[in-house]
Amino acid sequence: MAVVVAIVLGSLYVAHVLSGVSKIQDCVMAGRRNCAPIAPT
Repeated sequence: MAVVVAIVLGSLYVAHVLSGVSKIQDCVMAGRRNCAPIAPT
């Protein structure tokens, strides 16, 4: 059961990361220059 939960959580994490990368890639492909998120200091 723990293995299944770990796989599901890992899959959700990967999907979240890929979604963020896709949004940045779409922004760049649209020709925008301010696509990278700025980290607060």
